[in-house]
Amino acid sequence: MATGFSLIAGICGAILWFTETTPPPKYEKLVAAILSGEVDESAQARKLLETVQNLNPTSADQYELVIEAFELRRQINLEARVSDIVHSRLLIRALSNPIDTAWKEHPLRNHALAEAYSLLAQGVAQNRNRTLTSGLGVLEPNELFSRAYDLYATVRNGTDLRRITPQLRYSASNNIANIALYQGDYEKALSSYLSTIRDFPESKSPGILGNTIVAYIFLGDYEKAIQFGEDARIWAEENGKALQDTTHYVSILTNTGFGYLANGQFDQSAELFEFSALVVDDNDTRLNIALSYSMGGNAKDAEASLRKVSEPISYNFTKKSTSMSAEKRCSYLIWALHDADADPRNIAASFYIFLGEHRAVSELEKYSNPEKLAALRERVAGYLPKFPGSCANLSAIPSITLFVANGHI
Repeated sequence: MATGFSLIAGICGAILWFTETTPPPKYEKLVAAILSGEVDESAQARKLLETVQNLNPTSADQYELVIEAFELRRQINLEARVSDIVHSRLLIRALSNPIDTAWKEHPLRNHALAEAYSLLAQGVAQNRNRTLTSGLGVLEPNELFSRAYDLYATVRNGTDLRRITPQLRYSASNNIANIALYQGDYEKALSSYLSTIRDFPESKSPGILGNTIVAYIFLGDYEKAIQFGEDARIWAEENGKALQDTTHYVSILTNTGFGYLANGQFDQSAELFEFSALVVDDNDTRLNIALSYSMGGNAKDAEASLRKVSEPISYNFTKKSTSMSAEKRCSYLIWALHDADADPRNIAASFYIFLGEHRAVSELEKYSNPEKLAALRERVAGYLPKFPGSCANLSAIPSITLFVANGHI
C-alpha cells in the first residue's frame, strides 16, 4: 500500500479504499466538489476536509491549495478578466513542493498544478508580453502551456483507477483541448473537444459544447458552428442543463450568435444575443447586441443597446480613457462603428478612446478628411487583437476586422 494518503483514509473512515479498482464514493464526491469551483461546492469540499484536519493537517493544507486553484479558474472564467499572474505563480510554487512522493504523483495535485500553469500562461499572453522575468525564470506562454499539457495528460492517461475519477479524467481531457484552443491550434482543439464528448458522454456539459462552437468559428466553418450550437442549445434545454449551469448555457447562446454573425446572418445573431440578455443581462451581452445591429445597418437599435453601457461622445467634449475599464473602452469601438453616417470627427474620437489615447479638438477636426479617417480605421483594426480585454476576441472573425477597417461589410 502506498504511503501518504492519510487524508483519503480520514475521509473514508474504516472503508479500505486502496483495495478497490473504482473511486470510493466519498472521494468521488470530494473530487466533484473541488472540480466545480463553485462557492457552495468548495464549501462542501472544505467540510469534507474538516475530518482530516486533526489527523493530518499537512495533507489537508495540500488539498486546500487544490481547491484554491479551481476557485481561481472559475473566478477568471466567469468574470472574463485577465488571469491573475501573481496568484497563479504562488500556486505553482506551493503545488510544486509536494510533501512526499505519493502527493507528487496524486492526480488531483497534478490537475491543480496544470490549472495554475495554464492560468499563468493565459495571464502572460493577455498582458501582451511574450516573456516576463519572475522567480520561476523567463516565462513564455507556449512553454507554460506545454507544462500544463503534460500534467493534464498524466491525469487523462493515468491508470490509477482509485484516484482518477471519470469526472477528473474528463476534466483533464477537456483542458487539453482548451490549451490547443488557447495556442491557436484550432484543428487539434476541435478534434480534442469532439473526442472528449464522444469518450465521456455521461460527463458532457454546456461548457465543452460552447468551446466546441468557438473552435468551429475559429476554423471558419460557420455553418457547422451554427448547427452544432443549435443542437447544443436543444440538448441543454431538454436535459435541464440550461437551468443547472446557466453561465455555460449562455456561452452556447453567445457563441452560436457569433456563428450567425460571422456567417453574415445579423438578424439571427441579434435575436440570439437578445435572448441571451433575457437569461443573463450584462454589458458584454449588450455590446454583442449592439455589434450585431451595427453590422446589420440598424443604427437605432445599436445605439439603444450601447446607451445601456456608455454614453456617446462629441469630438469637442471628449473623455480621457486612462482610468476607463477595458469593457467601457470596447463600447466606444462599437460607438465608432454603429452608424456609418455619423460625424467622422465623433467616430475618430470614439476610436481614440478605444485605443486608450486622447486627442485635442483641433486634431479631431482633421478627421473630416476621409483619407485620414480611413488610416485611423486601419490602425484600429490592427490594434484590435492586441486590445487588453475580451474585445480582442472579435479579431478572430474576419468580417468584424473588415468592418472595423472599412466601416462596412
